[in-house]
Amino acid sequence: MSVTPAARPSAIWTAFAAQGRWKNYVLGGQLLLQGLLIVVMLKVARTEPSVVVVDESGAGHFVERGVATEALLAFLANQKGAPSALTLESFSKRFLRVAAAPNSSMLEEQWAEALAMMASPLAAKMDEEARSQKLFETYRLAQVKTHLEFLALDVIEQHGDKVHVRARLARRRESLVSAVAGVTDDSQQVDLVLSHVPRTRARPDGLMVVEWRTTTLPAAPAPALSPSAP
Repeated sequence: MSVTPAARPSAIWTAFAAQGRWKNYVLGGQLLLQGLLIVVMLKVARTEPSVVVVDESGAGHFVERGVATEALLAFLANQKGAPSALTLESFSKRFLRVAAAPNSSMLEEQWAEALAMMASPLAAKMDEEARSQKLFETYRLAQVKTHLEFLALDVIEQHGDKVHVRARLARRRESLVSAVAGVTDDSQQVDLVLSHVPRTRARPDGLMVVEWRTTTLPAAPAPALSPSAP
């Protein structure tokens, strides 16, 4: 008695079976990937952020969480994130020193620091105006350094995360190449609008300049001469 061998499965059923196994592998890989992403997200969520230390002058310094001491972290945990009055003053003075007191030998560095302290729209606008007016070429040819004196620095108004700061400045420009060259004096009133931003490595003070207006003040009148005695 002969036995008929079992018929082999058709090619289409073989393809269906292979496709099913491939889908199972893909599904298993996706589940594994999702599990890894969940673990990473939980770890990131539990990681404490880096911190910013404010020194005696009010300037902020970015400190990695991994190198901060326990005492420092405990102190910072009790502090609010909003910039203090000292930080507002320090940030405003630092900005004005690089933005309003040009030095021909350090012009590029000063301007780059000033732009980094501004909001992006203001930085783009001020940089375009400076280059269209050829201010860099003018100051390079002038070869001057500027001494800045703060006559007043006041917080005019604070609303939400915006702060209006007004400064009165006395400026003196001197030549870098000649000790006998003429000296130019002027006075300015500068109005800054600062905005609170999250403290980051790029903005450790938690502030940026969103508006900047400068008004030249009239020169003080010369004192009257007292009449000579008869």
